[in-house]
Amino acid sequence: MVFFMSFFSFLFSWSDFGPKEDETKICNSSDYEKYLLIDNKDQQVLANKEFQFWNTKWEKTPEQYPYLVKMASAQNDLFKLTGDLEHLSKATDYLEKANELSRFENPNMLRSLSRNYISEHQFQKALKTLKLAEDRAYQLEGTYKMLFDVHMEIGNYDQAKAYLNKIAVSNSFDYVIRMSKWADHSGDLEGAIMHMNTALEGAYKSKNQKLIQWTITNLADYYGHQGEIAKSYEFYLKALEIDPSDAYAKKGLAWIAFSNDRNPDAATAILKAINKYHNSPDYLLLHADIAEFEGKIESKEDHIDSYFCAMEMIEGQSKMYAKYNSLLLAEHPTAVQQAIELAMEEIESRPTAQSYSLLANAYAKSGAQKKAEQIVSSQIIGKTFEPEPLLIAAQILKSSGQLSPQYEEIKSDLLGSIYELGPLQEQTILNL
Repeated sequence: MVFFMSFFSFLFSWSDFGPKEDETKICNSSDYEKYLLIDNKDQQVLANKEFQFWNTKWEKTPEQYPYLVKMASAQNDLFKLTGDLEHLSKATDYLEKANELSRFENPNMLRSLSRNYISEHQFQKALKTLKLAEDRAYQLEGTYKMLFDVHMEIGNYDQAKAYLNKIAVSNSFDYVIRMSKWADHSGDLEGAIMHMNTALEGAYKSKNQKLIQWTITNLADYYGHQGEIAKSYEFYLKALEIDPSDAYAKKGLAWIAFSNDRNPDAATAILKAINKYHNSPDYLLLHADIAEFEGKIESKEDHIDSYFCAMEMIEGQSKMYAKYNSLLLAEHPTAVQQAIELAMEEIESRPTAQSYSLLANAYAKSGAQKKAEQIVSSQIIGKTFEPEPLLIAAQILKSSGQLSPQYEEIKSDLLGSIYELGPLQEQTILNL
């Protein structure tokens, strides 16, 4: 789901652009209030106990590297439960150590390490580690699945499709969800939803609650992209029926309250309930968007300052937020060069249309209009269906006066993406 795209937006008031009386609001607090009272503190306690159990065993027998894998699993659970990136870093450290001790011979452990690298947006490291797993020449199907994932992340779509074909014979849950991802990348949202619904059927048959919940939240996201907001809302609620503490599903409800209902109070209440037990820097940016929407500029700046303070605290993990950092820094003339450098680093890691859009945006903000236009024409137009980079491309094309048929097509697509991009982008899109 796309959340935080207000960094180059035109400020407008809720009274001017909020929903009219005859527009349908979707969120009803009576549907979800009970979930806002529930946290995951008990789950955190269990995960900490699990970590301590294996850590004690490891300290007594440090040659038993499988204990490190168990410790990493507990730390990954704590990261998911709290949003604290320190847990993710620790998990990666333990997996690196375990792979070193096993001389990088265990494909399953190599895939576990790659999975953490992907979470940290260390995509080139993930690819290198997966190639090691592939070289081991056994347990290959699991490796092929993850090679598809990482090639999709870094924009190697031909390679990704080749690996997808390698696992097609299985027609498994893992294959179907990757078919869904491929369809979404190809601009076939109907196909993506169809495949994900097939995956949900498989998840129900398996009676695996984690798979069911994961699939339901993905369908909620897809329905939001499609503009079926009521269905998106229904699926987030279904996810909360399974796990009432699911922070991701609650954040989805907050976005619906903000972007569709234009109800900043409801959105803020949901976010504050999440923040009691789960904290991630990107929540601060959604708080900033809501404050800007309400015209509370000082509050907006406070949230952005808090966000950058959080970036300083997680310096080693800040590449996970390169997109947001580049967009924010590009808004300030004294920091625009830093935004350019961050965008270039992102391109080196994952040369996708979205990464190039960060560079195009930063160049445009710095006054290097021709460079921005060249990137738009060579690296964005025809390379993505994602609304974020397309909005940047449209703004750059308009400022250059290139109102081509391609520009008009992008503008038309963006008019259907106002919910996804958020209320702070509405007037920007209408003014294209």
